[in-house]
Amino acid sequence: MNERQQKSQRQDGGGRPDWLRQVDVVTVIDAREAIAAGQHPLAQVMAAVAALAPGQAHRLVTPFVPAPLLEKVKAQGFRVWTEEVAAGEFHSWLARPTG
Repeated sequence: MNERQQKSQRQDGGGRPDWLRQVDVVTVIDAREAIAAGQHPLAQVMAAVAALAPGQAHRLVTPFVPAPLLEKVKAQGFRVWTEEVAAGEFHSWLARPTG
């Protein structure tokens, strides 16, 4: 993901896509401590996303936009939205589409 794409995903709540308002967030992983300790949450996030039913979402909290992980999830057909909610705190929603 290039810088322009990252910036387009870091918008305030008013810029959220409609689908995000229609999903139920059923799991949340705050990966900031793990990332600070040099760990990567890929396996944990992929397991959480794989367990989602249509219309459900997972929220991932990170200290940066986890672009490679997001691209991997998108390639599997999931919807993704990321926004910076505070300095150094990014929330990414990963949702299984309905229908």
